[in-house]
Order: sequence, then C-alpha cells, then structure tokens
Amino acid sequence: MADRGKAGWRVVAACLMVSGCTTDGAVKPEIPAPAPEHIGKLERIERLKPDTSEAALHDNALSGIPYIGVWAGDGAGCARIDQDNYDRYAVVTIKSMRRASSTCAILTEPPTANPELVTATCMANGETSVRALTVEMDGLNRMKVTDLGRTEAYVRCVLP
Repeated sequence: MADRGKAGWRVVAACLMVSGCTTDGAVKPEIPAPAPEHIGKLERIERLKPDTSEAALHDNALSGIPYIGVWAGDGAGCARIDQDNYDRYAVVTIKSMRRASSTCAILTEPPTANPELVTATCMANGETSVRALTVEMDGLNRMKVTDLGRTEAYVRCVLP
C-alpha cells in the first residue's frame, strides 16, 4: 500500500510539471490579455482623492453603467489626475462628475443607454446651474462628454 501512495504522488507531481495539466482535469485558465494601449495608469490609490478612488474601484460589469470611472484626455494624463494642475480629466461616480471646469451632482437615475442624456446640477466659476450633459461611450474604454455645446474625448484610467 505504501508504494501505491508514493506512486500516486509521483503522478500528481509529474502532472503539475507538465504545462496546462491540472489535478482535477479542468482546462487551464487563460491569462488575461494586457490592457489596451488606450488605457492609462493612475497613481497609487493612496495618492488619489476619495471620489477618484471610488470611481477607479467601481465594477462596471456588475453595475451595468459603463461610464463610471476615471477618465483622461490621453493615457499619459491618467498619472497626473489629482497630482497637479492637469485639466483634461473626468472623475465619474454614480452621483457625481468632477472635471477641471466643473463639479456636477448627477440628478438622473444612472443611465445605461448610449449616448445618454444626464441631468446634473453643476458648479463652475462660483455659479451653479442645471445642465444636460451627453455621455457617449465608444467601446468600454473611450468616452465623450458634451456639455454646453463642447465635446471632450477621454480614455479610461485604471489603478496600477
């Protein structure tokens, strides 16, 4: 009996050394593809503002709201969000959208259509107004926001 036990362990050990082999017969999981080049990396979470951290940690697949997240004018800009005077960003949570030009409280239910009209109370230059923002997704990692007739394009930023 002792020899059969040793032989069994040898088979398991040999199986583990062979690429793609598992002890339960399951298929070896695929390694996720690297992030697309149009996604940028944020600073470490400790260096971000609370709303930026909240947006970056949001699970879009779970919520079904693709535009929630942290966005920059280009991938390189992601590292500058909350670090200096970078002005081409959008931090979007379920309840707010913060950009360099304004901070808005989202008044409508989180939309899932594309493009979507979002009603928000925004504060800019010391004045508060209700605005209709258009949010349009181009895939999962590109977004356009139109506000007061001006459209800005963004790419998704992710945590390192």
